[in-house]
Amino acid sequence: MKIKRILKDIFGYSNFREGQESCVNSILNGVDTMAIMPTGGGKSICYQLPSIIFDGLTIVVSPLISLMKDQTDSLQQLNIKSTFLNSTLNREEIIERIEKIKKGRYRIIYITPEKSSDPIFRLWIKKLKVSHIAIDEAHCISKWGHDFRPSYLNIKKFIEIFPKKPILSAFTATATKEVFNDIIELLDMKNPNIVKTGVERKNLSFNVVKDIEKKSFTLDFIKDHNNRSGIIYVSTRKECNSLYETIKNSGYNVSKYHGGMSEQLRKKAQDDFIFDRVKIMIATNAFGMGIDKSNVRYVIHYNMPGDLESYYQEAGRAGRDTLLSECILLYDPKDINIQKFFIRNSDAERDVIEIKYNKLETMIDYCNSGMCLSKFINNYFNEPTKKLCGNCSSCLDNSSSVDVTTDCQKVISCLIRMGKKTDIHDLSRVLKGIKSKEIKYKGYEELTTFSIMSHFTFSELENFYHFMKSREILNIDDDSIYLGKNYKNVLNGTERVIRKKINKRTNDSPLFIELESIRNSIAEEEGIAPYFIFSDFTLKDIEKQKPANLEEFTNIEGVGYYKAQRYGSKFLHLFKTNENQLKKIYRFHDNGFKKDIHYDKRQELLTMLKDGHTLENICNIYQLREKRAEKMIYRAIEENNFSEWEKIIPLDLEKKARDIIESKGLAILKSKNVEDLFEISSFELNLFNIKFKMEN
Repeated sequence: MKIKRILKDIFGYSNFREGQESCVNSILNGVDTMAIMPTGGGKSICYQLPSIIFDGLTIVVSPLISLMKDQTDSLQQLNIKSTFLNSTLNREEIIERIEKIKKGRYRIIYITPEKSSDPIFRLWIKKLKVSHIAIDEAHCISKWGHDFRPSYLNIKKFIEIFPKKPILSAFTATATKEVFNDIIELLDMKNPNIVKTGVERKNLSFNVVKDIEKKSFTLDFIKDHNNRSGIIYVSTRKECNSLYETIKNSGYNVSKYHGGMSEQLRKKAQDDFIFDRVKIMIATNAFGMGIDKSNVRYVIHYNMPGDLESYYQEAGRAGRDTLLSECILLYDPKDINIQKFFIRNSDAERDVIEIKYNKLETMIDYCNSGMCLSKFINNYFNEPTKKLCGNCSSCLDNSSSVDVTTDCQKVISCLIRMGKKTDIHDLSRVLKGIKSKEIKYKGYEELTTFSIMSHFTFSELENFYHFMKSREILNIDDDSIYLGKNYKNVLNGTERVIRKKINKRTNDSPLFIELESIRNSIAEEEGIAPYFIFSDFTLKDIEKQKPANLEEFTNIEGVGYYKAQRYGSKFLHLFKTNENQLKKIYRFHDNGFKKDIHYDKRQELLTMLKDGHTLENICNIYQLREKRAEKMIYRAIEENNFSEWEKIIPLDLEKKARDIIESKGLAILKSKNVEDLFEISSFELNLFNIKFKMEN
């Protein structure tokens, strides 16, 4: 079977991504292969596809225990038999899996580097036919790497236990020149085929944001990116807990993850995020390794990391489905001290500590460089380029900023008139023009600055004060606010104040939201993460193509024959639904389309009516007032293009209603005495009137 046919039929893709085909062919031809491909570049297909063709077993060595289950779950969805052996399994589970491996039930097994050193494991695995060994996160073998793991140094000896040396492949997303050379030497790769697709991720927008009040910025960003999955990285557990409480108390569904939490709580937090039960994850760097969630739309680094490799790897968890995503670093020079503290208190060897300090200096340069941020990253990873990305905060420059000098001057002027120091809430009331006995008593209503910023909300004003504080224009001490050391230059106009502004995302359509809902329902039924069913990229293609049958559905990018047969029918029925009907189900709000939370309930009431329940019975069951229930049923009929009228208006009732309206006119619909006069309810009359309007 040709590899492109396998790519489409099994994995659902029409074409290989850059570098994948070269890797696959190299491995199938028996050549050791070293691949440097960016996070989300599709490294896993490079060893998964050959495993389908090889007669023997493929062993994947990875430090990412959480990824192993994700990968095997994903492969099961493709009908590729795979398993893993790691510390999360009990003795009985390990014995059962080993027996199945010996009987040839699997094509791929995932193991940790520590497992490769286990003498008992080596004793029986060397007797099997192993065609290929793939080393994931290969940079972990090098002291020059940001995540050196001594256990990787034993992999070379593991490879040597097999009578016939398996084909060897190694994969990494981040490798400097020193790391690259170490990987080849320490794994003893023989004349390897080198595949380098570049570290650049063109779908990621990199931004360094300075001089802001971080919590306010983060809350504003979340508000503008409502209902999108995102990770916010912090440096310490204390910061993690604090930011989690702030965001949770602002009304958002959020999880947190750090090493101080119990394994059970971490597992729940991770699963809630992966399964889209929560959209926002606040975490230390303990989170993310091996999390293969494809639809993360943004990653915010609330604190500066200690090196560029860590930053790029963590930021790279955004946009793995190739859709546009944002990576934002909130820079504060105070974060440098946090990273120096971590280095000083590490138990690393002296030469490694020196390397870490050098890497920290590079990270600081990244935050303060005026250079294109993508170009800076490319240069660091020995892929120099003259091209500018045109999409980072450096390239966009003023287009991603707004001059707020005038607003700062208004605040300063008002504060001076109020005595240079005042209660923060009083300042907001004066700027907004809120009248009260207290404000009048203090004489603030007479100030020329009274109501000068009335268009701001209280929340926006408070966020703005904190922004000014970060620029040392203001000082805030509990509820007191007073002038900072830089206020004079701003007031007299010699210093301009620029504030970064993040653009709002494009809102999702009702159709995409409904496709997402179908995907999530299937995932919940099967107990797997939604992106294992289809990625957001695939959903966008389904939305665009609007397939009419299974054949067309199979042609969607990311849909193979197996998945089309398994899930196609559940999506295809949606395209029989009128787009206007979807727009009735979903209402447009400031932050995009949201499903009307009462839609399902309205449809339930209509179903009850069709099933023969009286209006009085329905009201009792749902604890509704009669008028409220009537309005909900009327709307359910209109938004559902209702046609089963015979189930709610019998022919004799319809004739009576028609005669009444024709003789008395539509004014009778508002009469309170309809039932007494004509032995028909106003509800029944209104049902007929809606039917008449819809049919005419």
